Amino acid sequence: MRKTTYLEVTFALLGFLICAGPAAAAPWTTVGSAGTIDEADLNLVTMNHGVAYLGGGAPVGSVANIRYNVVAVDDLQVGGAPWMQVRFKDNGAGAQVVLRLKAYNVSTGMTTTLLTFDSNDFEASGVYQEQEVFSCYGSFDFYNNAYYVDAEIKKTADNGRPALSIVIVGYTIC
Repeated sequence: MRKTTYLEVTFALLGFLICAGPAAAAPWTTVGSAGTIDEADLNLVTMNHGVAYLGGGAPVGSVANIRYNVVAVDDLQVGGAPWMQVRFKDNGAGAQVVLRLKAYNVSTGMTTTLLTFDSNDFEASGVYQEQEVFSCYGSFDFYNNAYYVDAEIKKTADNGRPALSIVIVGYTIC
């Protein structure tokens, strides 16, 4: 019968720890229907199957405001610059989806916009698409700030069909 040596056990344990590694950092995510709609806009917004969109009865000129609380998850505490990926629908000149990642300072009460996503910066499409934006200025500091995404879904023409499906917030290295 063979004896297991101290060295063999050490290497086996070391190999296990290296393979297991730390848990992968995860970004903050939400679906469009999980946000808090401004009370004045409740009659404009329809939330269905994870999507927030302006309902069929929303008149031209409608702007719905929806806010999403961003909580501290592993990926946002690592450091780096803010990054946001958005799944949305903007079918043309009559639709627009704008998201602003904001920091609300605990001590001063000041709100700062860290990042802005504007669907008009991308090609219009009648189907959902994913696009991303980032900024090399600023970083997350959950000890001194609370964070949220302020979304506006706009209908500027009869044929406008804007919708917000998914928001992912993380960090990037610049």
